[in-house]
Amino acid sequence: TLFSYDAQDNGFDKAVQEHTKEIETHVRFDNTGYSVGNLGGLRSAIQFAFNNKINDVSEILENNEYYVICRLDSITPSGFKTFEEVKAQLTTKVENEKLKIATLEEANNLLIKLSSEELNLEGLIEKEKIKNSFNKESKTLLQGFTSIGRNNYLNGALLNSESGNILGPFETNRGHAIIEFVSVETFDSTDFESKRTQMRDIIYSRKQGQIFKEWIDGLKKNAEIVDNRKFYF
Repeated sequence: TLFSYDAQDNGFDKAVQEHTKEIETHVRFDNTGYSVGNLGGLRSAIQFAFNNKINDVSEILENNEYYVICRLDSITPSGFKTFEEVKAQLTTKVENEKLKIATLEEANNLLIKLSSEELNLEGLIEKEKIKNSFNKESKTLLQGFTSIGRNNYLNGALLNSESGNILGPFETNRGHAIIEFVSVETFDSTDFESKRTQMRDIIYSRKQGQIFKEWIDGLKKNAEIVDNRKFYF
């Protein structure tokens, strides 16, 4: 904290010398990034870099492992990146696009076979020898499905479907998915009542924390800060 005050008041370089701190330099941030070099996830540092001027010094930033103070020493002029800089990114993007096109085509072909050959999904899986590509799962909509993750389009379709319906294809991070709606668990009023108080407490605690944080932020924003460090250091 003392280093932070000195960096703000006396300058970053002077504070580094007086407190014998080590400096690490990180260059060419992407404003959509999340991680910072050896520091790991530190989105606040990236936001600081894109929202301040040269030589501005940040407040204390932190993640699960580090406390960090940043100074913006330069700003890269807007322009173009070289092909080598974006080659890996472009390769991944093109591969993903081709994967999505291929999986969508395959999913549509499977749906055509389902309807034209009057097969159920289990019969189609057996015929096409694609058993390893399908999973049986029982999850809540909030949890999502292990094989495809959470998908709002899928959740909406399931809420408006009946047992036995074939749904899809739905785009996922890994391609496309076809879903068979097998069954819905009946509402257990006894189980709901037993968890009702627990759910209420969780929601109340979350809301309480949110209100307290907003209150603290309001106090900080409107506070009049008097520097009395000279009486203590």
